[in-house]
Amino acid sequence: MTTTTDVGFIEMRIAKVVAFGPPLAKDGFHAVILDEVSGDRHLAIEIGMNEAFWLGARLQGMQFGRPMTYQLAAALVEGLGG
Repeated sequence: MTTTTDVGFIEMRIAKVVAFGPPLAKDGFHAVILDEVSGDRHLAIEIGMNEAFWLGARLQGMQFGRPMTYQLAAALVEGLGG
């Protein structure tokens, strides 16, 4: 069995959030596209419509009047030393 220590990690960055299919269609899907930092590989990960919206909003620098769920979760993890 191969472990992550045998293979190593590949540094990635979020390139974009995309939607496939007609707008607001239940049969479409959303994905976050990761780009390899020091290479030309890409990884698409399917995510939910709500997650795509909030991630896209964050990438565009949108601000909201209260912390969103992902911001609360990130603050909790950071507060616990993660």
